[in-house]
Amino acid sequence: MHAESAWEAAKLVDAKGRLQAGPAMLDLRLGNLCNLRCRMCSPTSSVGLANEYREAHGWDPELYRNVDWFKAPGLMEDLAKSCATLRTIHIAGGEPFLIPEFKLFLAALGKHEAARNIAFVISTNF
Repeated sequence: MHAESAWEAAKLVDAKGRLQAGPAMLDLRLGNLCNLRCRMCSPTSSVGLANEYREAHGWDPELYRNVDWFKAPGLMEDLAKSCATLRTIHIAGGEPFLIPEFKLFLAALGKHEAARNIAFVISTNF
């Protein structure tokens, strides 16, 4: 359920202060693989900046080379199953279209009826 006003949102909270609805928005960053090295990014969004950050800040570039939490078996399907209350999904990265798990997530989400009610915002350079 998505609340359009503060009054509607207040109706979703029970007498003990617990929210009775799931989230309306998901911001998903599926890794840091990117084909660009934009100045507004950091190695968390573009692994291509890892060496520059080492030179500028002394950060260990290896911290950013193996960002792979999103490769866990079954994660994309589990994420898709939990999207029933979502109205918006924002996808960024890295570059989402270079990350294979982005396509896996879309395929898994497409199996659920709730996907028809979700708007996507995709930050991409393609």
